[in-house]
Amino acid sequence: MPSEDAVLNSARGAVTLITQDSFAPFSGDKYSMRNFRLHPLPWPEDILRDLGSAEVRLRVTLSYFIEPSASRRGWRNKYAYASHGLRFDLQGRTENQAEFLQRVNREAQNEEGGSRSSESDRWFLGERGRHLGSLHQDEWTGTGAELAHCNNVAIYPVGGWWKNNGRKDRRDLPVRYALLLSLQTKEQGVDLYTPIATQLHVPIRTSIPVA
Repeated sequence: MPSEDAVLNSARGAVTLITQDSFAPFSGDKYSMRNFRLHPLPWPEDILRDLGSAEVRLRVTLSYFIEPSASRRGWRNKYAYASHGLRFDLQGRTENQAEFLQRVNREAQNEEGGSRSSESDRWFLGERGRHLGSLHQDEWTGTGAELAHCNNVAIYPVGGWWKNNGRKDRRDLPVRYALLLSLQTKEQGVDLYTPIATQLHVPIRTSIPVA
């Protein structure tokens, strides 16, 4: 639920990153090749590390379009109604990029096989609660020092009726998605926005006094 202060005011200690992208989730004659997107996060690592044990919150929202199956109903098999599914994951505090990508691939295979790996206690909902429908949102809470190392988000696919039915006319069809990441801290005097905007070459408005 939004607070009045958050709606009416802006703060340097809160920043939202928005990206829109598309990719073909599966390729190959038998949909054997799983593709994904890796989004490096322009975190101000020095500032996050300086926060030490102070709490930060990262809200991740993933939205995408599916093609529903007109001939199947989804309550018997979750992979029978939607054309495909997308998932997001955040690099762990102790993982390097290679280890993170290996885990993402393993989790995608495990989910389609009906099992899941252990979940992080840093997420509010966790994987069992957030991956329903085609709009997924969850909130990660931890320290600034921990989040400084979590600098990649992966978007990866899981199968649906496109893959299960072997539809060749859907095999290389790209899918669209939007990814929103909202980072904030309640610590006073912390500027998260400016270093991120500088990395992304976002013009920063300056106020000019009127004579």
